[in-house]
Amino acid sequence: MSNALKVLAECVDARTGRRFKAGETFAPAPTIDQAKRLIAGGCLGEAALKSAVEPEVSAKLISASAKADTADIERLRKSVDDARQAAEKEIEAITAGVARARTDAEKQLDEIINGVAAARALAEADKAEIAAELADTRKKADADIAAIAADVEKAREAAKKTTEKKD
Repeated sequence: MSNALKVLAECVDARTGRRFKAGETFAPAPTIDQAKRLIAGGCLGEAALKSAVEPEVSAKLISASAKADTADIERLRKSVDDARQAAEKEIEAITAGVARARTDAEKQLDEIINGVAAARALAEADKAEIAAELADTRKKADADIAAIAADVEKAREAAKKTTEKKD
């Protein structure tokens, strides 16, 4: 039957308004009158007349085809709805994961900031302690230099007296 209803030239099914291109199968089968017109127009071959149906049968075929199309459309709608719901669930899961990751990252950042602040505070305390020790060491060194300078001066005076006595 499908070879008999192979479209030879572009045509339109007057019952449904569907346009057929050359090479497609004319379905559902045309009525007898329609088949005669399509054969005369060069759209279908002579064998199409054998596949043609009575108008009542044609109406039933079109109705069955429309029901099949409606069922297909409903299946497709359900499939699209299911896919949309799955995508929405996945988006929600990803969004929740991103929120958790953001919260974790913020906690880690806070820990790092607190650690840096603590290290800075320790470094500042160590710096202050080292500065105080350095100041004390300078004072002691200055005092030692002054004491040594005083001892050197005393030694010079003693050497000068000793040299004066020998002369």
